Amino acid sequence: MKRPSNQGLQRQNHWLARVASVLFWLLVWQAAAMALHQPLLLSSPLRVAERLFALLGERAFYAALGYSLRRIALGFFAGFLLGALLAMLAVKEAGIPLNREVRLILGCSEETSWDDMAYYKAHCDMPRTGFSPDASYPIINTEKGMLLVSLRSPYEKNGLVRSIRVGERHNVVPGEASAELNGGEELAAKALEAAKKLGFEADTAVNGDTVRLHTLGATGHAAYPEAAKNALGELLLILKELGVTGGLRTLADTVGMEYDGLSLGIRCQDETSGPLTCNLGILHYDEENGLYATLDIRYPILCDHKALSAALTAAVSDGLTATIDSQKEPHH
Repeated sequence: MKRPSNQGLQRQNHWLARVASVLFWLLVWQAAAMALHQPLLLSSPLRVAERLFALLGERAFYAALGYSLRRIALGFFAGFLLGALLAMLAVKEAGIPLNREVRLILGCSEETSWDDMAYYKAHCDMPRTGFSPDASYPIINTEKGMLLVSLRSPYEKNGLVRSIRVGERHNVVPGEASAELNGGEELAAKALEAAKKLGFEADTAVNGDTVRLHTLGATGHAAYPEAAKNALGELLLILKELGVTGGLRTLADTVGMEYDGLSLGIRCQDETSGPLTCNLGILHYDEENGLYATLDIRYPILCDHKALSAALTAAVSDGLTATIDSQKEPHH
């Protein structure tokens, strides 16, 4: 019988120590709440958890959460910018000798087209070396490989779905999604019934012969889809319940709410870089352009991206055409 390695035992002990620490402070919190007996001043962890689960079913909670996250992100960026500028000023004022010129480069298009860096490159000399302070302290020396995949299929005239337009960035998990469907009150009722069956938060609006179906999830980053709730996946699974066909059905069958690539036949992981992640970030569907969707895939360092691409292409071939738009090798 193979014995666990010292490294494995150290990780296990470290994990157990963390769990014990969390449980200890939860007990301290609970004891303090019971001793004070003033819920308005200090609620117990049990009451907090109960209220949290209640809020998870309320649409207003996600709207408030998104607003708070935007303000936090803005504050973080402002703090980073001010801290970096003051640090550079402190080095300059202290007269510390530097062997190389140091620049602080700020951009606003990392999540889209990188047009700002293209402009910078056209007008300035690019740095010989650099780093991006946007990850965990003190340093990250491993990055998964990346695949950006586009999926396409023709538009189905007189079908269930009239149009969909969700997402602008492939590396963002959509927190909301909506589709215009061909139908009336009966279809709207069936859509809400399907959403309830699946446990999704959804609403509908009927305008003549058009039903607007809207789903609400929780936005997040494509690198951490497990911490989000893809509203686009919810939308597709409801449409599947309603009998959608073609490329949209294939997308629902092979992706849906999954973020590990299971139904695409690409689920994998390794010890160093963890599991593969897959994010359905964009879906546009209309009569003029047909179906266009993107998959943002982050694959482990030991994964063969060519085999992965072949498996994915085969999995969606029944209703979709897959194209590898870009591929980036992992590093460690």
